[in-house]
Amino acid sequence: MRATAIVALNALLVGTAMAAAALVPKSAEVAVLVAPGSAPEEVVSLVARAGGRLIDSGGRDWVAVAAGEDEGFVGRLYAEGAMLVIDPAGLFGCISGE
Repeated sequence: MRATAIVALNALLVGTAMAAAALVPKSAEVAVLVAPGSAPEEVVSLVARAGGRLIDSGGRDWVAVAAGEDEGFVGRLYAEGAMLVIDPAGLFGCISGE
């Protein structure tokens, strides 16, 4: 029983690490998520305060695709209140469905 729990825990940790690595932004463009239900202006304002530019809406009022020119952009997004900053390729899998 204990060996099964250890194997299951290891599988969970490896799976979580692989999923997290797949969502890490790999380019200047990132998907920015603020609190669900936030007004559309919130994510737009957050991107501007972080020194980025809006590329596209993310399909929800609380999501946007943005770009920043320097390596500190993601950190500034979090500092300004972003809940999550991920690679835009992973965006639609995260928010699909109603």
